[in-house]
Amino acid sequence: NFGSNPGAILAQVAAPVESFTAMSCFAWLGGGGGQLGLPMPKKFTYFALKTPVGLPSQFALEVSGLKYEGRSVTMDKWPAVKPTTPNGQLPFAEMPDGMVLCESGAIGRTIAGASGLLGEGKDYMVSEMLLGITSDFNKKAMDIAPSVFTVEKFDAVKKQAY
Repeated sequence: NFGSNPGAILAQVAAPVESFTAMSCFAWLGGGGGQLGLPMPKKFTYFALKTPVGLPSQFALEVSGLKYEGRSVTMDKWPAVKPTTPNGQLPFAEMPDGMVLCESGAIGRTIAGASGLLGEGKDYMVSEMLLGITSDFNKKAMDIAPSVFTVEKFDAVKKQAY
């Protein structure tokens, strides 16, 4: 029970992760073949945090079996990096043609498509439905859970809800 100590769970959620670079550890799978003509991002940039915003894309990159470069931004570096992002937020992905793609859902689905993980027919429909449900749940959870960005605002009402 972290209700009386939001910092305890925050320390676990905000624990920095190692930079992820080079080739997926699943490269031996050979990738699933692209869908919709989508290219694989050449570089993925996100905070050095384990969150429901960044992890789906990071997992998809690993499962893809394709080469990618990862960049982890620590909180002390964020003020300098923020103005260089397309929308003042992370994550973003740099595409092979130089385009920069932002928004975590778009990035995750692009990675899935580039690596043949979107599914087809009913499988695709169900996966989109589950993504929507997960996104809705994450929004509700983040409203009541402390994060490195909101811990100062974690008042008694939020502690009770949490």
